[in-house]
Amino acid sequence: MNISCVMIIKNGQKTVKKVLDSLSEFDDVVLYDTNSTDDTKKIALSYKNVNFIDGEFIGFGPTKNVAASYAKHKWIFSIDSDEVVSSELLKTLKNIKLDPDVVYGIYRTNFYKEYKIKYSGWGGQVIPRVYHIEKTKYNDKLLHENIITDNFKEKTLSGELEHYSYHSVSDFIAKVELYSSVYADEKAGKK
Repeated sequence: MNISCVMIIKNGQKTVKKVLDSLSEFDDVVLYDTNSTDDTKKIALSYKNVNFIDGEFIGFGPTKNVAASYAKHKWIFSIDSDEVVSSELLKTLKNIKLDPDVVYGIYRTNFYKEYKIKYSGWGGQVIPRVYHIEKTKYNDKLLHENIITDNFKEKTLSGELEHYSYHSVSDFIAKVELYSSVYADEKAGKK
């Protein structure tokens, strides 16, 4: 596959092994670490296909663009450190002929611990994640970043990402604190 998987991570030891296992058939996985203090690096370095980069967090959009600059391939599959690639999605990525004028979205299901969230309006969204690095990139938003899709066709790939974002209530609170801090930084000095 001529696709580089690119992820930014900080203290992802709870999920990174499961994520990297699901990416084992990719020859280039860029793991851009922003000062983890847990065993993330030790786990990541046990995978031969991982290119581990020590980096700085400068907001989600800008950091994802810096991380993508380390990719070996022109096609980027942006994945979060708590998302697992389903076998159907892997098969799709292995067999698809990608078009540089298309940004590809992926259906994402959300989990709390190991339980799939079926209700509450959180889940079942298609998120753009596969793009050609010479054609587009992430916007510069510090929070709620997106791949720039203006003037691109968008297609949804078969398969899904399984999102294991929260393992406890304290995980949820920590993420709310991170997002609120980044949001405050982004809005500082604005009305």
